[in-house]
Amino acid sequence: MNFNLTYNQQSNDKSPWHVDHDFDHKVLLVYLTKFSGGETLVDAGNKIYLSEPKEDKIVTFDGTYKHCAYQPKENERRVVLNCTYLG
Repeated sequence: MNFNLTYNQQSNDKSPWHVDHDFDHKVLLVYLTKFSGGETLVDAGNKIYLSEPKEDKIVTFDGTYKHCAYQPKENERRVVLNCTYLG
């Protein structure tokens, strides 16, 4: 479990596509702040899902799927609780 804090870096970049672990697991994200931008993308193989962030929203997905996130808009911060678990 960890908290991710992301600030805008003056670009529209997103984080690199990645998986959190090299073993089977699940991912649970909880958006803890209100911010614009910062969408999470999940590549489920045959389809890419986009999660619009909203404060207190929970997102869960198979941890073997690659995922990434866009930066929040300028002067905002993206705070997300990231939990991985066996399932």
